[in-house]
Formats: sequence, structure tokens, C-alpha cells
Amino acid sequence: GISDGGEIASGTDPLDAADPSPAAFLVSYWPLDETDGVTTPDLGPHGYDLVLNAMSGANFVDFDGRRAALFDGVAAILTRIHAPGDELPIVRHDGFTVSLWVNILGAGQNDRRIFSEGSTSNADPLYNLGTKNDGADNTLDLFLRDVGTPGHQFSFGTPLDGFWHHIVVTHNALDGRVRTFIDGVLDREDWTFKALVSPAFNTTSVGGILRAAPSHWVNGHIDDVALWKIILTPDAIADLAAGTSPLDLAGPPFRITDILRDAGTGDVTLTWNSKPGRTYVVRFSHDLLGDPRNWADLTDSFTATGNSSSYTDNGAAGTPVRFYVIEEL
Repeated sequence: GISDGGEIASGTDPLDAADPSPAAFLVSYWPLDETDGVTTPDLGPHGYDLVLNAMSGANFVDFDGRRAALFDGVAAILTRIHAPGDELPIVRHDGFTVSLWVNILGAGQNDRRIFSEGSTSNADPLYNLGTKNDGADNTLDLFLRDVGTPGHQFSFGTPLDGFWHHIVVTHNALDGRVRTFIDGVLDREDWTFKALVSPAFNTTSVGGILRAAPSHWVNGHIDDVALWKIILTPDAIADLAAGTSPLDLAGPPFRITDILRDAGTGDVTLTWNSKPGRTYVVRFSHDLLGDPRNWADLTDSFTATGNSSSYTDNGAAGTPVRFYVIEEL
């Protein structure tokens, strides 16, 4: 499990079992900004770097405001073959989230794959996000197969229109639901669910499919691919679409970083990592009894203007002990 302190550091509620911290559940994050010529790094906790195939440093480019990987639709693909004890493929988990940025024109690209998991030994099992199978429009094609398939299914929105869009897909075996989000907004939640349980799954790829050989290469730009072994909340997904890094989402950006008491006045100044434009509540108590959400408010409408915020409690003088909690609304 995760300690209460770890949950607080990650900005989630240790009293709410339905609000788990993403910190312990990030499996992989590939910024797709650079390469050493052989791999592109995974900045997640396991270091599952992706191997370049028909790619070089020239495929990592600045494009329309983002640093991203460019795929040629012919042979370029990033791949990894996993060991039995690895946390990937992500389909090994009962609940998982796939997040990525794309700038791809889907129309005219028949059945090309953006993100895929499959098997080097069995051509059947597949988890695929890609262009529509007939290339007719700019919808996202979700294809799930493991001894049977619901067939090709399509998003309501059109995120493959040749502009940058953020896409998230969640897959929850516990409630049998798949959900898609486009630019932080729920797109569809009535997908036909398919459990993916084959032990043959052992590959993850970006820009195409890797089975016994690579195939289904896509043409376009892909950026910031991240995988969690948890279903991210809509708020977390909205943060990603607003530009929050997967590392910031998973790590400790929301925490109290400094507490300073003025020896002369007794005032206490709290400093914490914040998000510009977000509103925060600062509360205090003279003891640790009771629910911190019911402690007395010092302010319920502090709006952050930067990545670090400070609030001064001018009423702390003469009180030997005060406890504080800060909540992001």
C-alpha cells in the first residue's frame, strides 16, 4: 500500500480509498524527446527504454510547439520485448491507463497503429490504438483481441485531425469498462469491453505493432506516452491534457515544502508546490483529532499564480502548537 504521507505528498486523500495516489502506479513514461541512437529513455520507475527501429536522432523533432517523435508510416517504430516478471505489457494489469499526445492525420491511413501491445509468439492477442481500419475519417480506432474480439470500435471525437490532441484510454477489468478522453474531456464510455488475459502478451510498441515482426506503421508525430497500472481519475486526466507532466502527476508536486515561524510576531508562513490558476483551502487545528477536512478554515479561496505558493497565518501568535492541512479544489 501507500503511506498516508505518500498520499498527501501526491495530492490525494489518504482517507478516501477511491482516491489512490498515482505515485506508486506509474509504470512507464516516454517523453520521446531524445535518443542515444539505440533507445529512447523511459523516465518511469523501471527504465523500460524503447528500442529504435528504422529511426535515428533525426526522428526526434520540434514540431508545432512540442518536442516529439516522428514516424514515417513505412518502417519507423519504437519497441520493447518484456520479460515475464516485468510490469509491462500494461495489459497484464486489471486496470490501466494509456496517455499520449498525437499529431496525426487519420484520414487516408488505413488501420495504422499508434500504440500497441501484442506477442512475438502468437499473432492473436492485441491491444491497439490507431487510425480507423478503413482510413475513412479522423476517429481513433480501438481494437481489442484475445481469443475473440468485439471488432474495430471508434471514438466519437476526431483526435486524428492533423493537430495536437491529448488522448487517454482507460481499461478496467473490474467493472468491464473502457473509457476514452480527448483533450481531457470524456469522449466515450460505452465501448464493448474485452478482457485481455493471454500470457503470450510480451511486447509494447509506439508507431506500429510488434508481433513476430513489426507492421501497421503510422505516419505522424507522437509525444509523452505514459502508462499507469491504475484507472486515472477524470481530474488527473484533465491535468495531463492541460500540460501537466506524467512525472508531476505521479510525483510530489502538491506538498508543503516549507514552514517558517517568525520569532518576533509568531506568524507562520506555509509554502507549497501549486498549480497556476488552482484554488486552495488552508485549514488548521490545535490537535490531530477529527477529520482534517473539517478543521477550521484560514482561507477557502487562495488562488495560485505560480508553481509555488505561500500563505501566512497571522493568528498563530500565542499558540504553542498548530497543525495545518492544504487542500487543492
